[in-house]
Amino acid sequence: MAIGQKAIDLAVEQFKGLLEEERINLDKAYLKSDGAFSVSVKVEFSMGDTVDDIGVKTDAGFTLEKIKKSSPRAYVNERQGALFRANGLGGNDG
Repeated sequence: MAIGQKAIDLAVEQFKGLLEEERINLDKAYLKSDGAFSVSVKVEFSMGDTVDDIGVKTDAGFTLEKIKKSSPRAYVNERQGALFRANGLGGNDG
């Protein structure tokens, strides 16, 4: 069975429902944005129980808060020898 207008209409209806359910969080995310805000959509069409059935599953995704953390820049020298021996902290074993 080909994907037709009914399957597309259902996907649009599902996406609209998801946006309406998350209206408050969408508004919060939009107001926290820096002037642009994106919502991603994923639609999965699958075979149904019969040859004529098409399953439709729609996902919507967005970030409520942009979280970005960075570590301070650190450097390592791959040519430098080990500071400690592999079997302990170095020094005498006895």
